[in-house]
Amino acid sequence: MEKEFSLVLPTADDLSGEPAPTKDEVYAKIAKEIEAVSPVVADTLTKVFAALNSKSRWHVYLATKKWSALHGVRLMDSGYIGLTHEFVHEDIAKPCDIILYGTPELLQSGEIIVSAIPLEQGGLKVLHHKVLSVGVQGGTAFVNTEDENKKQFTVPHDFIFGKILRVIEFEDKEWHELIGKLINEATLVAYLEKALAKYSGSKTPNKARVDEINRRLAILKGRA
Repeated sequence: MEKEFSLVLPTADDLSGEPAPTKDEVYAKIAKEIEAVSPVVADTLTKVFAALNSKSRWHVYLATKKWSALHGVRLMDSGYIGLTHEFVHEDIAKPCDIILYGTPELLQSGEIIVSAIPLEQGGLKVLHHKVLSVGVQGGTAFVNTEDENKKQFTVPHDFIFGKILRVIEFEDKEWHELIGKLINEATLVAYLEKALAKYSGSKTPNKARVDEINRRLAILKGRA
């Protein structure tokens, strides 16, 4: 039977004048608490991640990604297929286009990456942006980037999920060959309707973008 997971870190009073525990000691204590909950540690970790996910979704993703990279389990880092829900960096991809992403190991200026951006108020935001330069500082690799509004960011390399290798446009022959294996058209319609609400409801709507979303919606609804 699983026990309730509860970790209470010691305070200065609890330690009765003893030195405060180091971070490594605190982490070791957390690990022991997790192991004590259930013999199936993977199940316990999954539930801990689920508890963190509501407020720290991308922190959880980045932590698991970094662990995988450090320990040689690189299932996702060879590349993956994505389906965009929005217009990507100066419209190189549009809602419901298929994007082929590759590993971010060999980045060059001008490439478009997708990464998590730390926010000043805490948390993370996922964003597509263009690589300006790549460097190393204090042993940590980082990338200087800018978004489509020319706002610049410095992103730790570990925060990068991938870079765009190719875009397969809506209704292309290859798009039709792949889309049925990825998602159903009812969900595509829902994605486009959400994008329409976002772009038509902005303070300065981009007519060309709104028209393109409506064109794609008309095609999908015409086949329903």
